[in-house]
Amino acid sequence: MPSDKDVNKLRVLSENITMTIAHRKYCTRDLSIQYKIPVHFFSAEYIATYQFKEYKDKENIILYSPDFHEYKSQILNKLKKYFKSYKFIEIKNMKYKDYLSIISKAKFMITFGEGLDGYFLETFKSGGLSFAVYNKEFFLEKYKIIDTLFESYELLEKNIIKAIEKYDDALIYNNISQKARKIINSEYNHNEYIENLKKYYKEEYTFNG
Repeated sequence: MPSDKDVNKLRVLSENITMTIAHRKYCTRDLSIQYKIPVHFFSAEYIATYQFKEYKDKENIILYSPDFHEYKSQILNKLKKYFKSYKFIEIKNMKYKDYLSIISKAKFMITFGEGLDGYFLETFKSGGLSFAVYNKEFFLEKYKIIDTLFESYELLEKNIIKAIEKYDDALIYNNISQKARKIINSEYNHNEYIENLKKYYKEEYTFNG
C-alpha cells in the first residue's frame, strides 16, 4: 500500500478520492481513517466459464504458479523426485483460455504467491485441488478448514507428499474440492459483487472515515 502522504498528493487533482478493496480481510475502518478517504469493498468477479471436472476425469498433472519464493525450488525438486508419473507444468507464457483448459485437467496446483489468488481459487472452481500457505493479510479465518492450506512453507514442504498421496483418492479429493468451493462461492458471490458496485456509484461506501 502507498503511504498516506503519497495518497494525499492526489488531493491536488481532486478531493473526490476513494479506495476500493479486493479482499474482505483488510477492508477496515482503520484503513479509511488512516488515509482519510472512503474505503469500499468490491471483492472480485470471476466471469470465466470454468471447465469443471471431477477426480475421475483429471490427469496426473501438478501445476505451479510463476511466483518467486525461496522454498519453490526445493519443494518442486522434492515432488519431481517422488512423483515420477506426474507431469509438472508452470503457469507461464500461455493464453487465458489455455490456462483454463489445463487447470481443469490437472489434479493439483501449488501457488507460491499471495495464497488467495486466481491459481488457488480458479483451480477449485475447476474441480481441482490447490495448495497454498495461509496468508493472514488476505485469508479470512474460515478458509483454515480447507485441507490444502498450510500454516507455513516449512509445513508445506514437510507434508505435501503425504497430502498428495492421501488426497489422490476420488472420494477424499472430491470432498475437499467441494468443501473449498462452498467457502469460495460464499465470498465471491455474483449478486453481492453487483450490489457492491451499485453502492459504490451511489457513494454508499463500506467505510467513510
